[in-house]
Amino acid sequence: MKKLLSHDAFTGVSTYHEYDHSSETTYIEDVQDAEPILKYCKNLRSDKERKRKMLKGDNMYHYATVPVTVIHEWLLKYGVDAHNPAHTAKCDKLLSGPYKYLLTVDRI
Repeated sequence: MKKLLSHDAFTGVSTYHEYDHSSETTYIEDVQDAEPILKYCKNLRSDKERKRKMLKGDNMYHYATVPVTVIHEWLLKYGVDAHNPAHTAKCDKLLSGPYKYLLTVDRI
């Protein structure tokens, strides 16, 4: 049976603990409802006024929103630390490929 350990209202991440008696294994799971983040990204991607401003030459713009649970997944699955400036190219590669739905622009 899963037991709620904590819930972060800011990020929406809930952390659960589960213990499997048969294998004597403890599991910790982070769960986040990413649907609002995905809708936000999609809305920004389709914003025509924002695209127009970017084409005019605005040099800085928000190009992706990555949920906390995905940041954790990248670290475990790919060894990519989204908070490490040396991993920027690796993050961009993930955002250009399997995680492109997190982009707030059409491409990086």
